[in-house]
Amino acid sequence: MLNTETLVAQVADIIEGDLNEQDDDASWADAMWKILRKQSRGDHVVLCKVKVEPEEKISRAELKEKQKKRKLKRKYDELARVKPDALEKGYEQNLRRIATRGVVQLFTTVQKHQKTMESKLKKAKTEGKKEKVMKSHTKKEFLDLLDDNAGKDTPATSEDKEPAWKVLREDFMPKGGMQDWNMEDDDESD
Repeated sequence: MLNTETLVAQVADIIEGDLNEQDDDASWADAMWKILRKQSRGDHVVLCKVKVEPEEKISRAELKEKQKKRKLKRKYDELARVKPDALEKGYEQNLRRIATRGVVQLFTTVQKHQKTMESKLKKAKTEGKKEKVMKSHTKKEFLDLLDDNAGKDTPATSEDKEPAWKVLREDFMPKGGMQDWNMEDDDESD
């Protein structure tokens, strides 16, 4: 077997000998072909840096056992999965909206918390004061901030909101009702 120093020397000799040829790519290919042809006698591979261990032969019983384990794991993973039902599409969309609102609320709260921390850290001049600011903020304070934002972001119900268009209001119709509608027209014509 040849070591790497002798291989490099051989490649250099072959390349120097072939420099007289006009095509450099062809000379490089010839050099590699000569090296590989010399190395083909043994189990040693020139171009591979990683030594490959021979694979252990696995018996059929072990393969079947592994397959059974995989099938069992797949069944266990699919236990909680349910195919979507077309009748519950509205319910699923509502859940998705609620989750989206919650995530948006969480990220806005995190952003507010980061801004307040940044402003307090800018006000703190020394490292000791900065450490006190960092220690003063606790998980409970963050959760309180999250709860405060939750109260603000809840959408108003239809009872609390007045419609922008007057026709949609409950008291749009006149107080007199529908029986006196032609009487008002007679009063206006007189």
